[in-house]
Amino acid sequence: MEQYTSLSLVYDELMDVDYNKWTEFIKKYFHNKNIELKYKKCLELGCGTGNMTINLKKTRL
Repeated sequence: MEQYTSLSLVYDELMDVDYNKWTEFIKKYFHNKNIELKYKKCLELGCGTGNMTINLKKTRL
C-alpha cells in the first residue's frame, strides 16, 4: 500500500480533474431527476485521493 501514498501526492495533477465542474454536473443531474440528496448516504467508487468526496461534502448536496 505504500506505493499509493507516493502516487497520491501527484495523482490529482496527473489526472487533471476539475472537481468543481464535476460537482456542478452531479448537482444538476440529480436536480433534473428531482432527486433530493440531502441527508442521504453516498458511495463514491474510484475516488483516487478522495478530493471529489471532500468537494461533494462541502457543497451539501
